[in-house]
Amino acid sequence: MSVYAEEQARGKYFFTFLLVQYLIGISRLYRKSSLVVVLTRLYLAKSLGSIYLDGVDITSCGLKVLRRSISIIPQSPLIMPGSIRFNLDPFTSSDDSVLYDVLRKVNLSISLHDDADQLSLGERQLLSIARILLRTPEQRRIVLLDEPTASIDPTTDAKIQAVMRTELKESTTITIAHRINTIISCDKILVMSNGRVAEFGPPGKLLENNNGIFSEMVRESQASS
Repeated sequence: MSVYAEEQARGKYFFTFLLVQYLIGISRLYRKSSLVVVLTRLYLAKSLGSIYLDGVDITSCGLKVLRRSISIIPQSPLIMPGSIRFNLDPFTSSDDSVLYDVLRKVNLSISLHDDADQLSLGERQLLSIARILLRTPEQRRIVLLDEPTASIDPTTDAKIQAVMRTELKESTTITIAHRINTIISCDKILVMSNGRVAEFGPPGKLLENNNGIFSEMVRESQASS
């Protein structure tokens, strides 16, 4: 079970993700949206490096196959005008019992007939997770969270993290965040500075380096709390 980022002699980065039960936290990531862009192949710059998923170069597989394997929870969840049911299952492919089951898993006690516009920001993020749970395991092998709790209070943040650890434990979860509490429980932390990998490893290991960037960030977080 290995997740690593290796800087090559010419400054290129080769990222390899083995799609197993893994949680990866990424903090202090400048131009963090670049990861989302290149992972989903919205931008292709093969001369700058390569990304491999389970040993497969993402440029060698079909775009539809690649994107179907990645689920994204953005900072601002997409909510369409209409009912909870329409937002969960717009093509009516699942029974009500299935939809209520995923709502229960994410701790949302709401009716499928409720207006989705009335949901709070935290509830909207939980609804986004519920959408992912409706996808097949192959379609949620990678779950990419792009600052999902940046505008959410710490209590709701903790609730979302608990749901992620319980219901998406079979997925490789990549969380991009600046809030330390959001990523501190991840299996590995990737700290980037000025577009470069500054530190990478288990949080406990990174904290052993008192002069490290991650240690400094944790101290700053504790001082401000």
